[in-house]
Amino acid sequence: VSFAHLTISEIYVAQGKIDEARTAFENALKLAIQQLGEKSIKVADYYYFWAEQLRVKIDNFKGARLYYAKALDIYKNSKEAPLEVMVPCYYNLGSLHFHEGNIEEAIKNLHECINHALKLEEPSGLLEDTYNLLASIYFQKQNYKESAKYFQSAVDESIKMKNKGELDVYYRNLGLAHENSGDI
Repeated sequence: VSFAHLTISEIYVAQGKIDEARTAFENALKLAIQQLGEKSIKVADYYYFWAEQLRVKIDNFKGARLYYAKALDIYKNSKEAPLEVMVPCYYNLGSLHFHEGNIEEAIKNLHECINHALKLEEPSGLLEDTYNLLASIYFQKQNYKESAKYFQSAVDESIKMKNKGELDVYYRNLGLAHENSGDI
């Protein structure tokens, strides 16, 4: 029953009926908590689902950040937590903190993203994105040596994943980080 409410909330979001979508989600969440318990992985999945809706389709970044955090609170305390979901959860949470100016929280979550991504048999493209975002953050903080380290990791991951789309940007930024650090 609660899954049907999630589907309905997604339909409402697509139709731009945000209040109805929120109500359908809250009904789904309430049923899931009643049936499975507050700390269930499935409940965390519901939080993750709603965070994605808020971030991608509704542009409510503060709300998305709160729901990613709720999902991670459950995932972190479960042995059954899917790394494939935790990795983007940490990345998105870090990215949202960065855009809100919470730099230390962004760094913390991006490092968690890397730690979890490296446990996957095949890390996703998010590892490359995470290295790049961390490098950019360190560059803004004028910590050019750390910035260069993470731009180099983005280059390495890009080559490893055969994703050459951003490679020229990573090399340019890597050069700027080395130049600003006095290495060149």
